[in-house]
Amino acid sequence: MFELVRKITRPSPDIEFFSIRTCKDIPPEALDYFAETYKNTGKRISDTRTLSDDRLTETVVEIWDSRESYLEYLCDAYIDDNITAHAKEYVRKHGIKYETLSAKEI
Repeated sequence: MFELVRKITRPSPDIEFFSIRTCKDIPPEALDYFAETYKNTGKRISDTRTLSDDRLTETVVEIWDSRESYLEYLCDAYIDDNITAHAKEYVRKHGIKYETLSAKEI
């Protein structure tokens, strides 16, 4: 399995963290594609989020079945065009910072 741990920091608790579940710009077909290609197949095993006491930082732990599945997701042109592009624009617009804390086989 492969574990990715990221720290996401927003400038204010009034700014929502990006979520594919609530972003209105992501087409429903893209959500279905993500579920059918990565979640329902067992490639993306889990996604656990922990909010800091000051509500400014969220630590995200993603578990994938393998590094290869995670890289497949990163290189997926459909995901990039329909999900990742919206995420990048949202975090840029709202001053949200991402930091990878670790990425390792477990």
